[in-house]
Amino acid sequence: MTAARAEATNDPSSTCKSGTGQAVISACTTLIDARALSGTDLAEAFYNRGNAYYGVRSFARAVQDFDQAISLKSDYAEAYCRRGYTKLFLGQPSQALLDTNQALKLKPDFAEAYNNRGVIYEAMGRYDEAIRDYDQAIKLIPNYADAYNNRGSTYDDMGQPARALAELNQAIALRPNSADYFYNRALVYARMKQFASAIRDYDQAVGLRPEYAEALYNRGLAKKANGDVSGGEADIAAARKISPDIGR
Repeated sequence: MTAARAEATNDPSSTCKSGTGQAVISACTTLIDARALSGTDLAEAFYNRGNAYYGVRSFARAVQDFDQAISLKSDYAEAYCRRGYTKLFLGQPSQALLDTNQALKLKPDFAEAYNNRGVIYEAMGRYDEAIRDYDQAIKLIPNYADAYNNRGSTYDDMGQPARALAELNQAIALRPNSADYFYNRALVYARMKQFASAIRDYDQAVGLRPEYAEALYNRGLAKKANGDVSGGEADIAAARKISPDIGR
């Protein structure tokens, strides 16, 4: 029984579908290169590898794989959605919006696509449209933590910190192990000059992700603003050991 489980774990088909990180890239590549898949199965392998490339910030490679997935399955809403979101990180918001619109045309009840389009609209400064999309995502999935987080960040961009905090509080309640949610709430507190609260949230973010350079750097700024100059400088120095150009 133990040997059988070990073999299953090393099965590239299983890893390509449900593995993580570099393991997915390797497993999906094995399947693709073997030419053993076709049609929808091959489209799924490209899609899964694209998601893995996105996860390691190889955005151009991810887009190439999503292209392949869509060429094999023209109604692949998930691939359009992920390709659109990835294009945003390549500095292509207009192309990102086109892809996400197509995803929603193919799958009108696609909560992830509404959330992603909200992020795209936010990046384009189209805040009211972003809020409407986050509203729709949450209507479809009431406990959608990312949508609450993103709606909070958009309210912050709109200069509505109280509403931003309410949204971010809900996101954290739904997913209390997210370093990014604590970081985003800390940014709101810092802009409100509530530095002690900001520092507590930066502490949480760094505790969850010790190499979080942005959280370390901004905690340093908050500490200095709150009168702890030496502690602030130490945080900034620690952040620059991780990301040398941060804040420069």
